[in-house]
Amino acid sequence: MAKKILFVFGFLLLASGLVKPIAGDDGNADSARAIVLWDGKDTFGWSLPALKSGNNSGQTLFGRGGVWEHGTKFGPGKIRVFFEEGEKAALHFYRSSDDGKVKSDAICEVVGGSQWSNEWEGEGVFRLGFESAGAKVKSVEYHPSQMKPLFNGKDLSGWKVFPGKKSDYKWQSEGWLSVKNGPGDIHSEQTFDNFLAQVEVRTNGKHLNSGIFFRGIPGQYWMGYEAQVRNQFNDKPDQKYSIEIYDPKSNKLESKKDVFANAVDYGTGAIYRRVPARIQASKDNEWFTMTISAQNRHISTWVNGIQVTDWTDNRPANDNPRQGFRSAPGVFSIQGHDPTTDIDFRNFRVQSNGK
Repeated sequence: MAKKILFVFGFLLLASGLVKPIAGDDGNADSARAIVLWDGKDTFGWSLPALKSGNNSGQTLFGRGGVWEHGTKFGPGKIRVFFEEGEKAALHFYRSSDDGKVKSDAICEVVGGSQWSNEWEGEGVFRLGFESAGAKVKSVEYHPSQMKPLFNGKDLSGWKVFPGKKSDYKWQSEGWLSVKNGPGDIHSEQTFDNFLAQVEVRTNGKHLNSGIFFRGIPGQYWMGYEAQVRNQFNDKPDQKYSIEIYDPKSNKLESKKDVFANAVDYGTGAIYRRVPARIQASKDNEWFTMTISAQNRHISTWVNGIQVTDWTDNRPANDNPRQGFRSAPGVFSIQGHDPTTDIDFRNFRVQSNGK
């Protein structure tokens, strides 16, 4: 049945309000955090392309039937599904290759109640197909596995502070990196191209500014894509941003469009200077989890299990990510922004199929 249908989707977070971080399988602070694929509220990031060929028979509600697709790719992990009370229908998850050809093996089949799928493994990452077969689904979670720590829990081994700057980077005995003052930068010694990363952050002040740079140019200051940290959102979408639209085939600039958002200075989880965070999912003075996925040109972020951005970098290729699409492996770096900086970071983890 499902083999004849094109399945091309990964996982993004869907929600519209503040939630607490979801603990890992064992509840330990060092384990990965779950991300919500579906929360019963909206379909941001999802599509029903099979409707174009009539394959979905008019089904348009996620979790109520039909075939759904998404662009984000994920690696090893498992799925937890919550059905409506008394529901006994099944959900089928299938592997799908980059060329859109469905592979014959099923990742898992989940039937009735709240259940865990079997954990799947494999080389690299792959897209997944999802068919609800009429099941009434309340929510779906993805729990990543095989994530490796970038912090050793003891000191700053594996990281290099950029010289000649003002930020003070210190490993605290409580188990986190403290960043005060600024500006400044600290780089990971390891480099990554395609990855899923998670890091926990706490801003110890009002509307403090920082960021996680990725695919950064080794040895260069603040030079990478930036996942923004700024917990300031207005009640109304009164912040204006100019978004560049590039043709996905020619990579030529087609147009610019203005969008209005609640996020001030792009907001926590934004891809800074590219796309603002669509909703607020974190608060100052509280630990929150930021998740970043970078798979080739597709970049997406989550905050506390909520998807806040979904962006494809269709700019022309360029080694400098400020000027164009960078595919080469790069460093992670943590920004000390200005003299008001007082921010903590812990449990930096990466699942990588790159370098």
